Amino acid sequence: MTSLRNRVDVRWSGETVVWLVGGAPIVSGKWDAFDGAVAAMRRVLRGESASEIGGGLEFRRSAPNELTILIGGREQVRIPDKHAQRLLAATRDACRSAEAQNHRVLTKQVQDGALLARSGFPFGLSNDPRVKAAIANEAATNRTLRLALPFAQARGIPGTPRVGHISKPATLRVLSEQYAQQKRDLYGDN
Repeated sequence: MTSLRNRVDVRWSGETVVWLVGGAPIVSGKWDAFDGAVAAMRRVLRGESASEIGGGLEFRRSAPNELTILIGGREQVRIPDKHAQRLLAATRDACRSAEAQNHRVLTKQVQDGALLARSGFPFGLSNDPRVKAAIANEAATNRTLRLALPFAQARGIPGTPRVGHISKPATLRVLSEQYAQQKRDLYGDN
């Protein structure tokens, strides 16, 4: 067991993510396994559960402001909550970076983005300019897409769409009134 007070690092290379404590690796694995660990760690930190298993790791609340990480049933690290939050954010960022470099994921993003762009919905599914350029190229040159959608024009790819958070009650009221009116227009007064 390591009692940790200030140093947890997250590194990634290719598809592998590594957690380091005091410079020594304690666990490593593929980014998609760490996605499960991130979700489990988040639930324990939020207080939704006292113990969670994800990505081969177990997270427990050992004290009111302390998180314990177990590997193979053995206690490895105790982390104060503020450092656990940093570890969570760094792991999530490393997983996203590793995922963005994964060839299979990139290929799927380009194919899906090209289909969307060719059919008139130019959502890039990525904000990376290289991925957006590959999507535009695929939409313009893919023979199967051109035959399936012959008259569609691929326009510029704007990137990932964002949806803002609506928190004002007045805005929610207006939106619900608009929805009710659209429902009445479509289905009549029932």
